[in-house]
Amino acid sequence: MNVRPLERDAVKAIRWEVHEPIYRVDFWHQLPAPPGGRQEMMGYKQDAYHLSDVENFDQVRSWAEANARGRSFVIYAEISRGGERGIIRVHGIDPTR
Repeated sequence: MNVRPLERDAVKAIRWEVHEPIYRVDFWHQLPAPPGGRQEMMGYKQDAYHLSDVENFDQVRSWAEANARGRSFVIYAEISRGGERGIIRVHGIDPTR
């Protein structure tokens, strides 16, 4: 990890901010191997949810933890740029990457 303080010009260079972000939570669990099969060769199932009208990131993470039921999860912030939607990973790791 590289950490450095921001100069004042860098702080002021930000041109926009989203005050009510939309989040996406992807839950992942690995499919069970058939009898005699190798578990590490099995794929993953994804369950994705869209969260809006949230107070803060902690609320999103708490919801994800409460609904994980043993699954791993990844949290993304959704943004629009140039008329296209995109996501930025803010927590977790996609096991299919």
